[in-house]
Amino acid sequence: MGRYKKMHLIGLMGFLIFSSAVFAFPPDCPFRGEREFPFLLYRQNNPQERNFPVDFPLPPPPEADTLQSPAQSPTNYAEAWQEVERILNAQYTDKNKQIQDLIQALKKWAELYNQERDPEGKLVKTWFPEANSLAQVDLTAMIKNLLQHPFYGNHPLWTERVNLLLKASISAGLWYGEIPEGFEDFQLPAQPTTAPTVEINSEEVKITWESIERAETYELEILGEGGKVVHTLSGIKENSFTIRREDLSKYGMEEGKSYQVRIRGVNQAGKGEFTPLSPPFKIEKTLQPPAKPNPPQTDKPIYKPDDLITISWKEVEEATSYNLYILDEQGNIIKKIENISETRFAQKGNQLGLEEGKRYQVSVSGVNAAGEGPRSEPSSVFSIETTPRPPVRPKKPNTDKSSYRPDEPIKISWEAVEGAVSYNIYIYAQEDGKEIKKLMGIQGQELVKTAQELGLEPGNYYLQISAVNEAGESELSEKSENFSIVPSGVPPSQPPPVSATPTSISIQLSPDGTQATITWQWDGDPNAEFELQIAFKGENIETGEIIKVKGVNFYTFTNLASGSYKVRLRAKEPGKEPSSWTEVVGFTISAPPPVTAPEAPRGLRVEASADNVVISWEEVADANAGYEVEIRDDRDNLVHSHQTAKSSEVTAYKFNPQNVDGQGKKLAPGNYKVRIKAIKEERGERSESPWSNYVDFNIPAPPQPPTQPPPSRQSIQERFQISVRDGTEALLEEIIASEIEDLRFWLEKKYSPEKYEIEISVRPPEVPFTPDAEYIENLYYTLEALPQSLRDKLKGLTIWVYGSPIYFDYTVINKNTGKTVEKDTNALMGKKGELISPQGSYPASPYGVVLFYSEKARQQMETEGWRNPPPFRAVLFHELSHVLYHTFLTTQQRIEFESYYRNSGTNPQNFVSTYAMTSVREDFAETMAAYFTNSINLIAQAKSSPVLLNKVKFVAGLFKFQEKDKFYTYIYEIREDEGKPLIWRAKVEIGGDGLPIIVSPNWERIG
Repeated sequence: MGRYKKMHLIGLMGFLIFSSAVFAFPPDCPFRGEREFPFLLYRQNNPQERNFPVDFPLPPPPEADTLQSPAQSPTNYAEAWQEVERILNAQYTDKNKQIQDLIQALKKWAELYNQERDPEGKLVKTWFPEANSLAQVDLTAMIKNLLQHPFYGNHPLWTERVNLLLKASISAGLWYGEIPEGFEDFQLPAQPTTAPTVEINSEEVKITWESIERAETYELEILGEGGKVVHTLSGIKENSFTIRREDLSKYGMEEGKSYQVRIRGVNQAGKGEFTPLSPPFKIEKTLQPPAKPNPPQTDKPIYKPDDLITISWKEVEEATSYNLYILDEQGNIIKKIENISETRFAQKGNQLGLEEGKRYQVSVSGVNAAGEGPRSEPSSVFSIETTPRPPVRPKKPNTDKSSYRPDEPIKISWEAVEGAVSYNIYIYAQEDGKEIKKLMGIQGQELVKTAQELGLEPGNYYLQISAVNEAGESELSEKSENFSIVPSGVPPSQPPPVSATPTSISIQLSPDGTQATITWQWDGDPNAEFELQIAFKGENIETGEIIKVKGVNFYTFTNLASGSYKVRLRAKEPGKEPSSWTEVVGFTISAPPPVTAPEAPRGLRVEASADNVVISWEEVADANAGYEVEIRDDRDNLVHSHQTAKSSEVTAYKFNPQNVDGQGKKLAPGNYKVRIKAIKEERGERSESPWSNYVDFNIPAPPQPPTQPPPSRQSIQERFQISVRDGTEALLEEIIASEIEDLRFWLEKKYSPEKYEIEISVRPPEVPFTPDAEYIENLYYTLEALPQSLRDKLKGLTIWVYGSPIYFDYTVINKNTGKTVEKDTNALMGKKGELISPQGSYPASPYGVVLFYSEKARQQMETEGWRNPPPFRAVLFHELSHVLYHTFLTTQQRIEFESYYRNSGTNPQNFVSTYAMTSVREDFAETMAAYFTNSINLIAQAKSSPVLLNKVKFVAGLFKFQEKDKFYTYIYEIREDEGKPLIWRAKVEIGGDGLPIIVSPNWERIG
């Protein structure tokens, strides 16, 4: 990981001076014609090299005792060098964007340039050999020299790059003296020093500020809590702006919350610096009655009169109390209970005056000083019973046909009965009504079995069903239609035709365009039944929705959305052959779309393993508030629910069954079902789609691990020749000194040393840390999981481990007032891991990989808002990846991976994490660690990003090996088992596309 500081501006300037001296590529240079600035410094120090690499190795730093202060990490300088290369060589469509990026880089380097000079003007913290001489050259003189180069004005690419540097240096305020002709317009607006002022009254919020020199327009930013920008306004021509109270939401603001504003000037050269933030201001709320609550819930559906009835509901913002309404089944109010202070109410049914045998609902409203808000929708209906009762009599069951062969499936179906937990099916002989078969405890509303499976001989039958619950069995349903079993070889009898046939169909649209009435004529039975099929927006008519009607010649569709529709009609009666479909008739609706709930999500699917469940679905376009996921076990108990992020684009939910809610809750191996619904928020109202259909899935039990030898420090040293050390006082002191310097650097950026005094002290661990068995085990198994080729590259490496937290105390004091303005007595050092230097991979380095990792550090990361702080093995592998980058990768491989990093741009989708965007080395380490943590998830993520997919192929190739005539690679997962992260590895074949072929990996537990 390492601390990330920008490269010194001198590196860029020296690079340009050397470039101006000689401008030629060797004929066989692979980058000829692609890059304009050869790294001649590298060529001079390495004369045997004819070609220069993109990610060239940097010279080692001088010995520490020759520096006036500790050396900076070459990794940081290399990353800064790569940043300027990327900016200079970027193919921007918008050249202004390229200039603005370079401005930011130049400003950061200028800050470092000024901070690292001693009183005599010499650089004191750099590793470049000619640092002090290079420091004497200023940016203005350097660019003037480039303007005199023979290539300027003759070589288009040279001219473009020099002009880019000139424009950027002028815009960044780093140009001194007269501005060259033609570049006067590239001065940014002046630096403002006065914060804007804000005036608030009952009608508006007025923001004013001082005029900014050279500003053509102004940009205003509104910041909310935590300094987050909630709205940006551009193109303001005056030095004031007014926001009316009714327009607050347009600018991301709400009553009752605090905000700050800042302004910056804008001209054709770009955007200037912001003013200081205004003092915080708060727009007091206009008190309104509370919003409509969600429907309340009762704790169970049926009660005895003396049972305790518990009613609960979600808290409503602004409500100081609640009113509870008891309703009858039709929604009429029969009792009102006022001034309830909590979101829960419990009382016995007979105390509430509820009568036996009747059905009730409840509703709730919020109350505050402004009055009572709207009542919620009623809860689900519950009833008051004295004793449990059997279910009501089911309706008549149906068979899908009237005749079957012995081996032909018979589909028996029926409607669900409220309160039924199972059903019994009785089959009778038609001739004498004798019971032939009884099927008990059938779940669901359907049974499919052949006559052979049911033991039915050829003959005629009918059936009846009953519903069952804990109170017993219901009455038998009516008899089904008769059906027959015919001997094999005898074709089943065909059903008779329907008694009516539709002869025409027509469409009539309503004046407002939201309704369509379908009418038709038919011959035959006046009470005929029909099926009307409708398809929407180009859908196939054969898969359109079926609507059944009986005894009428019209059907009206209401509240139709705009679009094109197709309809057709046929007659269909139970037990009879349906008529042919009519001709398809089309019509178009052109109406404003109504405010409706989103559609139920479709395409729900589940992929489940012992430690990873991925639930995905098709996007619902208007689900702007996300989705709700509900998981039930095989007994229909709700075991987990989840609200996704507020975006219709989030169409997947992933969780580990071993820690399903992030609080340690587990889902045991077994059968589950899941359903989802879409949520929409519009004009302050929340609407929900119907639930999707359930999808069943199974969480398998994790495979049992093979027996592993107990790890030891000696076994690690013997097997891998890697030393595990608990550090020395000298190393610890150097690390602490570096951390103190870094902390002081950031505090001084916030508090000027001229005005503030900064005091920093350190509290080393009271008890020196010695790596215990758990750390040894982590190291042993992580290294054991690597292929031999990678382990060979790590031989001789020293891994230093600190597990005891080290804390800093710091105080910032205002020199004028003597008051403390900031203080922290618990600043934790080494939260995750540190690669002290990229030279940890070189034999000359005294370090290696240094890791800080303790339970206290992990707890503090969680306190600071980290989601699932990375396990020790992931941190260790990230740091090992830095070493592998320098020791294992060839120059050509580093060139290849750097090209992927450059092609990634600033699109987060091309990276595994935000931190990976920091530099090419962090991108490599984060990608390697993600692959090591969960290869399958990483591959799935990468399939939506070609750039990231190339990185995954690259990493998979590093684990590649050959057996006979096939190439294989390793894939990895780190799974939680009783709170302990364990490594699993599988050997899989590499496909023609360079990716692992993952069908059913044979996982091997490493540790």
